[in-house]
Amino acid sequence: MWNDGRYRDIRPEAYAWTHTFLWSEPDSASISYHQQNVSGLWTEPPQPGGCPRRDGEQDAWAEVWTLNHLVIGLKTDGLVTTLHVVPQARGYEIIQFRRQMSSTGQKARIRFVDDSGKTLAEWLEVSPGMYTDAR
Repeated sequence: MWNDGRYRDIRPEAYAWTHTFLWSEPDSASISYHQQNVSGLWTEPPQPGGCPRRDGEQDAWAEVWTLNHLVIGLKTDGLVTTLHVVPQARGYEIIQFRRQMSSTGQKARIRFVDDSGKTLAEWLEVSPGMYTDAR
């Protein structure tokens, strides 16, 4: 994959290669393909029954990839979505959930917490379905 010309300027220190939680847009095949490649999942065969593309519902859904973590709960409180996760030795999950939207322009947050309540990562939405680290 690193020999592919599209990834010539991306190094193994890329965000998706070095982080456990990734976002993707459920209405974009190219972003999912890119995330799959730079996260190290390019060798994983496609899973039947995976998350659907959401082309007809643009900006209504969020998609999160958890690498080496299992999502055991999801809670929404206003514009904050909290995913409760537990580590696992290997594997990944891709989940989709409805985005929380604000009519006042406030930005949504996604938090990842472990079973002790410790925040492992937190994202702030920078545009619909796109996030940046909030910590």
